[in-house]
Amino acid sequence: MSIDEKLFKDFFANWPAGVAVITCKGKDGQYKGFTASSFTALSLNPPLVLFCLYRKSGSFEHFEAAEGFGVSALRHDQQELSNRFAMPHPDRFAELKYTVGETGAPLLDDAWGKMECRTRFRYDGGDHVIFVGEIISIELEPAEPLVYHQRGYRRLMPAEGERSHGAKGERCIRMR
Repeated sequence: MSIDEKLFKDFFANWPAGVAVITCKGKDGQYKGFTASSFTALSLNPPLVLFCLYRKSGSFEHFEAAEGFGVSALRHDQQELSNRFAMPHPDRFAELKYTVGETGAPLLDDAWGKMECRTRFRYDGGDHVIFVGEIISIELEPAEPLVYHQRGYRRLMPAEGERSHGAKGERCIRMR
């Protein structure tokens, strides 16, 4: 049985997802990164997350060889940053502030959440590879995330009576 490709894409276009920039130190010593909505939690014990990367991506060989990766979760007003890492760009990291983690992966300073992971497993996923990483550090500030839905960026609406976490720097939590 064959699944209609358009229906497959339309189904997942209607599936809202948070947006993150996934990064690593490349084989050439340069930083690599791409915009992802295919990032999710996998396990609490041990703390594992995963993302999927297209095999024909220009950064695929670098992530395949990297010791680990960084995840920078974007704020609702960082669409331009998301687009920068989603489209071809001569130097995606030019003029950006970031810190480099233990694995050499850069973590974007302005992200509401930053996570560094050691790559533990890689699994075949058809035209993608599933990368599983064990979290070695995590930092977050409650904030309104950038969300991708119906092929565009969206904003979350707080439930009636709830306060939005849109302000930067309200509270910071760190784990190492």
